[in-house]
Amino acid sequence: MAEMAQPTRPAAPPWATWRDLGDERLKLEFLGREHSAGMFALWSSPEVVRHSGEVRDLGDQPVELPARSAADSDRILEFFLPEHAGAERVRWALIERRTGAFLGAIGFNAWRPRLELAFHLHPDHWGRGWMRAAAGQLLARLDEGDPRAVEAFAESANTRSTGLLQRLGFQAREEQRDGATAFLRPPGGAA
Repeated sequence: MAEMAQPTRPAAPPWATWRDLGDERLKLEFLGREHSAGMFALWSSPEVVRHSGEVRDLGDQPVELPARSAADSDRILEFFLPEHAGAERVRWALIERRTGAFLGAIGFNAWRPRLELAFHLHPDHWGRGWMRAAAGQLLARLDEGDPRAVEAFAESANTRSTGLLQRLGFQAREEQRDGATAFLRPPGGAA
């Protein structure tokens, strides 16, 4: 009798070994409790949460947005801390090197054959290339070590995010999730 092939698990995510992410203007550091104030400024902004969709905490309870207190946004932060996220999801804080200011957060929602990229930037920093630099760093690092397809979701009304995704080599697809269009970037960014 022939043995059935066992499904293979994806290799462990490479991001645990990623260090020195960023450029001369920007530093990416793993999101931690020290970013609580920045996360509150981010998640309490109506402009940021307008296109964010539903957010849930570690107990799978919805987090009301915009956040009304640091305790509310800390529920989001806790969800992404390494001790809770394990290998399934990760977030980095975007920090301006010159001032040390928290600008936003970026990361992957799922470690599967196809990763999901998600990002949020405080409106005070829109239009300055911060998120493009951060996403470019993460995608380049991924392409070096473990090229795989990456998807992202953005509402068509969120023209800043859809434009960024297109500049990063993502292509809009027919698929929708919660009113957001799916964008796909093939492994290695090849078209």
